[in-house]
Amino acid sequence: LRPPPPPPPPPLRTSRSQLQKQKAAMQYRVDVIHWTHNIRKQEKLLSDATQKVELNARNLNDCEREQRRAQTALSTTDRSIKNLKRKLKVVDNLRQQTSASLMKSRKLLHKAKERGGVRVIDVSGSSGSDE
Repeated sequence: LRPPPPPPPPPLRTSRSQLQKQKAAMQYRVDVIHWTHNIRKQEKLLSDATQKVELNARNLNDCEREQRRAQTALSTTDRSIKNLKRKLKVVDNLRQQTSASLMKSRKLLHKAKERGGVRVIDVSGSSGSDE
């Protein structure tokens, strides 16, 4: 029995096709490293962009909520203005009626004075003198 023969020694010169294969394998490893780096860079950019989108979404929600509050306040203010205008009309009508009534009373008082003998009654309840 003989032991198995030792493996053949490596060739002293590497063939051209083997050199090309080794070069291609090394280039592939370098490419994989670059691709991995680029993928990580893209993942970071995507993560940053996602955070910005989420922040913008929260800001948009806040703005929409604030807009709804402002719209509600505006509606309330509009109703208040309408109510105040309605009350102002009532007050203006009362003022006009009071003014007309006062003018009428003055005319009647003036006519009565011209005819003579107007008796003025004090509001406190005591009677005044004849004029």
